[in-house]
Amino acid sequence: MNPVARLLVVALIRLILIFFAGWFAFKQDALGEGVHIVSRIGLVLLFLVVSILLGEFDKLRTHFALLIGALRAAGAGGPGGAAAAAAGAIAAAGGAGAPQADPRASVDILIRALASDDDDTRDKAHKHLVRLTGKNLPAETALWERWWQENRDKFKGAAEGE
Repeated sequence: MNPVARLLVVALIRLILIFFAGWFAFKQDALGEGVHIVSRIGLVLLFLVVSILLGEFDKLRTHFALLIGALRAAGAGGPGGAAAAAAGAIAAAGGAGAPQADPRASVDILIRALASDDDDTRDKAHKHLVRLTGKNLPAETALWERWWQENRDKFKGAAEGE
């Protein structure tokens, strides 16, 4: 979703929640007759807390998007940034709400990540390579590199069936 549209939707929802919190707080018969004041206060606080949490989740999403961008930039920096690049590619490949990355660039980074000394990085890179490419090759760097040299130019991503 467009960041401006997302911001407007979040702001609108938060305004609606705050409106209902005020309505329940100040309209005497909003909940019907005989509702205890503690129940009304609890409902008002619930609406306010949900509004605050919605704003915080939106901020968190923005921070994660910035973090992913920084990891990608660190990975493009050369030696020493391979682990950061792999983490960025993995996040871009499977991160909900993450900005869409070029699938070819992600495959390049994930194939390099297969050579990592870290077992977890290799496993995640292989899982995402299989998901992105639709090919179920073993987690061996040489096999993936050979396949990638033959198929990189015509690769469109898993959505295209390649």
